[in-house]
Amino acid sequence: MGKIEGAQGGELGELLESATEQRELPVWTTATPQDLAVICQQLGRPVQSVLGVVLRCRWGRPMVIASPPLSVRTRRRPNRLRPDWEPFPNLLWLSCPYLAAAVSRLESEGWIRRWRREVETDPAFAAELSAAHQEYARWRWWAVEQVQRQDEEVRRCLAAHPEAEQVLRETGVGGSRDWQAVKCLHAHLAHYLAGGCNPVGRRVAGLLREGGVDVAGDPSCSSEKPCII
Repeated sequence: MGKIEGAQGGELGELLESATEQRELPVWTTATPQDLAVICQQLGRPVQSVLGVVLRCRWGRPMVIASPPLSVRTRRRPNRLRPDWEPFPNLLWLSCPYLAAAVSRLESEGWIRRWRREVETDPAFAAELSAAHQEYARWRWWAVEQVQRQDEEVRRCLAAHPEAEQVLRETGVGGSRDWQAVKCLHAHLAHYLAGGCNPVGRRVAGLLREGGVDVAGDPSCSSEKPCII
């Protein structure tokens, strides 16, 4: 699923150097069995379903992935098993453990608090952030529409549970209901790297580069190991 190939190689470098190459909608390529194995190792857990790989690092490994907007959990009920569908608002997921660890360090340094305070004092920043949340919600609902075309069970779920549709339509980055909120920096960076107009993600990428983090991929990932965890 997706309209064009994800950014790779030189295109990735250009994307990370500026925020000019923005996308109207998210794009991804189908995850191969090898991709799924790498993603499982990156996340340290089994992965039930992946819509696709949105962005790869310079070594060709998944960096940002697209997750299904609805997740299914089979729960045991008396005399039967019943699948429960739940909204999953994190459409874009930063799977690269190298970047995820670096972003976690920024969070521990208090950058979420700093930018939350800036939102309260800088109307331009607040407006740009609000637009990013709205764009993320639009991207997510577009993904929902693609999934609905292929899965009748998803269509029935949304028809029967309007509250799930509301979550998927009306929440922003990281599932935030406040469209001027700074929540998870990993989610903001994933949105930016996917081509989203996200001011927080752009700043996160800038801080990482200033700190010596290679946003296009850690050199040690060129080894034969599938990824770093």
